[in-house]
Amino acid sequence: MGAFRFPVSPSVAIAEFFADIPPAVKSYMRQGFVVLSRIAPNSLPRVVEIAAQSVQNPSTIEEDQVAKELGLQPDEARALLSAVSLLTAVSSVRKDKPDEIVGAAAAASLIPEDSRRAALAFCSELLPQKEALKQTFDTSRLATRLLPALALFETVVDIRLGFRDSSVELSVPVVLVHIDTDASDAEIWFQMQKADVEKIIQDLGKVLSQLSQAEKWSERPAKD
Repeated sequence: MGAFRFPVSPSVAIAEFFADIPPAVKSYMRQGFVVLSRIAPNSLPRVVEIAAQSVQNPSTIEEDQVAKELGLQPDEARALLSAVSLLTAVSSVRKDKPDEIVGAAAAASLIPEDSRRAALAFCSELLPQKEALKQTFDTSRLATRLLPALALFETVVDIRLGFRDSSVELSVPVVLVHIDTDASDAEIWFQMQKADVEKIIQDLGKVLSQLSQAEKWSERPAKD
């Protein structure tokens, strides 16, 4: 997904917030709102669900799957996700009404005039989930404070060939890994062998179990 990240502050005027978005980013997001205007009304709740997920944890979004599900091209799905994720974040943490948000975004040349109705319908669809989204958004921000947070995790399997003269003598599969974060210039590429993957899966299984226990502990009622 187009990784555009902006701190959404409730204290900054909504018009000022949208006006400060770089022109190149606005141009890209306008494409996303054009795509949104083509989404069938009965698919809008699903778009809201995907947008909420992308704000909570962008690394869990499979753009190709979103494109397939909504009948879009991959580049259209990426633009759509960027646009609706922004609206979701803004709607979650601010008190502005949907028409105020959409009006300010349109005035800042972020939403094309022909896409205003679709953007307003999207924001209105978000309203019943506003409080839950705000709580989730606040929890996500708390969890990702201070240190870079995972934004993208990609892998591909490659086959390495060893040659002797012009003949293949050896071959070994490796995994190429790309990890990106929500911080500038904080991404890495590396490779692993099968044993490394198995060890990581084992370690992450333990971590997942510990996280589950930590969640249960944190949900306990506070003692007086």
